[in-house]
Amino acid sequence: MNLPTIQRKSLSEVHASVDATNRRGWRKLLAFLGPAYLVSVGYMDPGNWATDIAGGSKFGYALLWVLLMSNMMALLLQSLSARLGVVRQLDLAQASRSSYHPVVNFCLWILTNELAEAMNTKAASVTDMIKKLSIKEFISYEKYYGVNITAKGKIVALSVIRKHRLWETFLVQKLGFSWDEVHEVAEQLEHIQSKRLIEKLDEFLGFPKVDPHGDPIPDNNGKIKTQQHVVLATLKPGSDSIIVAVKDSDSQLLKYLDKIGARPGKKIKVIEREEYDGSMEVSIQGQRSFISKEVSENILVTA
Repeated sequence: MNLPTIQRKSLSEVHASVDATNRRGWRKLLAFLGPAYLVSVGYMDPGNWATDIAGGSKFGYALLWVLLMSNMMALLLQSLSARLGVVRQLDLAQASRSSYHPVVNFCLWILTNELAEAMNTKAASVTDMIKKLSIKEFISYEKYYGVNITAKGKIVALSVIRKHRLWETFLVQKLGFSWDEVHEVAEQLEHIQSKRLIEKLDEFLGFPKVDPHGDPIPDNNGKIKTQQHVVLATLKPGSDSIIVAVKDSDSQLLKYLDKIGARPGKKIKVIEREEYDGSMEVSIQGQRSFISKEVSENILVTA
């Protein structure tokens, strides 16, 4: 059976596709530029402009030429991508797959998409946020090579973690929230900027070392005191230990752990382990329960 073939135009044919013989002035100029070029130039990601403004407000005119050149390069690349689509009838991702080795395409895809998947957002949004964090010197970013957090970024990140975990502790201990519902509320409270408030909150709570999930709370100098632990799934039958923390903050998992009494500080003993699926029979403070492999992999216990 003969399959129909796609008639692809050459670049010269694309540029010759617009009749400009009866046009004058700007209309004639725009005709020569081509509709695809206009579309590419007319579209700019608003996030790029926001990043440029942030950079200008921080560094003034020192980086004006860099911003100008970056936007010119963006316009050029978008124009070339649009022409590529017209000529080859493929979008940029399709053209990349047809031109490069699968290993190269996989590396280009994974660098941004693994972050996007972890953050449950779009790859374009991740790229835009990376640019903004780089402008603020929270991370160092080199395209296609990944992201590294800077010393300044670590300080800010530890401060946010400290506030988040202190608020979680406050919500559980003082306001009666359950440990499966405090994460989202603490995400809102962690953005309060008052250092004095956080210091008073820490003092009011008695300078706690861990939050309700067992995660260590950084002190006001950003230092974290960690405790040696292992995953419950690695213990052999007959092993006694103490629950230190829970790896996953999923509300359904936390509700289940609360139901069987598996909270940080509780004693736990492995009674039996099924080799077939990795499930376990455990004793928590003398109360026996059966837990799946997935659950046992999310419980951290003393080594």
